[in-house]
Amino acid sequence: MAWQRKIPFGFKMTGGTIKPHPAEADAVTFIYDSYRKGSSYLTIAKAMTELGVRYHEASAEWNKHMVKRILENPKYIGDDGYPAILPTGVWNGAQAKRDGKTADWTSQSICVELAKRRMFCGECGSAISKDTSTRDGTRWWHCSNPECKVMLMMRDDALEGNVTALLNRLITSPELLGLPKSVIPCASGEITRIQNEINRELNKATPDEDALTSLIFGCAAEKYALLDDGSEQRKIAGLRVALQNQPLLTAFDPSLFSDIAEALLVMGDKTLVLRIVGGNIISEIGKENLNHANYH
Repeated sequence: MAWQRKIPFGFKMTGGTIKPHPAEADAVTFIYDSYRKGSSYLTIAKAMTELGVRYHEASAEWNKHMVKRILENPKYIGDDGYPAILPTGVWNGAQAKRDGKTADWTSQSICVELAKRRMFCGECGSAISKDTSTRDGTRWWHCSNPECKVMLMMRDDALEGNVTALLNRLITSPELLGLPKSVIPCASGEITRIQNEINRELNKATPDEDALTSLIFGCAAEKYALLDDGSEQRKIAGLRVALQNQPLLTAFDPSLFSDIAEALLVMGDKTLVLRIVGGNIISEIGKENLNHANYH
């Protein structure tokens, strides 16, 4: 999956037993050694991308939040019955270094840090700027266009809750992560044939459900085969498959947000909507297909 692995990075299941994954276990050691020598999360993430060891199947790109997860996972020293990859001393050294940076890391939530880079005005398309929070923790977000009056007053925890709710709406309806019409491949002769068979089956008084399911999956496979390797279409198709097995979030997931969010839009009615890869707009109230022409 693109943002939540059933088995943590560094391990693999072999014959019903969890064992170290050779390439990934070496990568874990590299990450801890690099961090203890002074490399930042971002520097390590860039190095991991260049090394080509994937954190997940959907993308070869690493980000600092993936590195952070690895640096804070005690399973690498044998916790919860996992085979140890790291010596306890290496783990303890990394945790001591992390503890020294806790205040800097938590001064602004990950959600706010990511959101501010992708937040735009849903009315005029300008970037959204943020001011420092007030005494009660409320932050003022406002459109950078002086002629536009769009603004949002919201606590950071409320912002995180709203964004998490938008991500969960996508998880419950992965079909919202659809291919734009401009990039949907033209139907081949085989696709047309299968679609005709599907229509004939549906028109029967008692359709054969097994045959219909087989035809639908066959049609989907033909369409997927038309997508070029490395294209936006293939990326979106892969994310849709991953979303079908993604459990609902109980907290903000920075990796999922980074994978699917093109922009977080502040609307004139002070609500937030999410523009996702492929171009669709999602919101908690179901206005997924709104066309905000002003946003580019």
